[in-house]
Amino acid sequence: MRKGYRIIFLAVFGISLLAEVLLFLFSQVSNINLMLKDDFRIVFVKSENTKLSLEDIEGNLEKLEGVREVVYVGRSERLLELNAADSDFSEIITLLGRNPIPDTFEVILDEALLGDLESWIAVAWKTEGISDIKYKPLEAYVILHTLFYSHFIFISFVIVIMALITMSIMVLTYKLSAQKVLKNIKRDVKWFFAGSLGSLLAVFSCYAIVYPIKYLSPIWSWPNLLWHSLIIFFGGFMGWTIHQWKITH
Repeated sequence: MRKGYRIIFLAVFGISLLAEVLLFLFSQVSNINLMLKDDFRIVFVKSENTKLSLEDIEGNLEKLEGVREVVYVGRSERLLELNAADSDFSEIITLLGRNPIPDTFEVILDEALLGDLESWIAVAWKTEGISDIKYKPLEAYVILHTLFYSHFIFISFVIVIMALITMSIMVLTYKLSAQKVLKNIKRDVKWFFAGSLGSLLAVFSCYAIVYPIKYLSPIWSWPNLLWHSLIIFFGGFMGWTIHQWKITH
């Protein structure tokens, strides 16, 4: 019997540790994706020779496909931003006698268009009153990759959960009536705690692995406590279910 507890403990510990790793990676990648999306902007430079007003140019940009928001940033405001980032550089600019920085428009796009950003830029170049378009293509690629990885990890996690639930249903409907299941819950509760203990140790093990190196990066995100609680509960339920399979076969 004690050997059975140890086997359940170790089996659930291994599965729960993999689940914790998936959750940790999902939380980290999702956090990075949000930070990149908040930072990513497409900057349209206003032409010095255009006769269109700022409102007209802003309206033309808002008509482009997938544009969520257009923010006008004047040359004075842009100079203040440069001064905050690098005061020496802004002092060199002011020595010229006038502010050479052009008026700009920052455009925020729907993430669905990032996959074909080059085509969108080609269309955007036709906007009247624009002399240049500035953006970070590599940042767009990283946003797409982190978005894909977060979806991939989440879907994989859901598939694993569904597989475990399906396994449990198959076990509990094989030679076990509802009355017998209720009776076994009380009788075999120790197996539930053996599985829960394995999952609990997996949670602490994952944290122990990550904690010593967390300060190497300013980007840090830990999954919500509810997710850990669910893993611990499902670990206990899995341990109990494996025992029910054993006594019916």
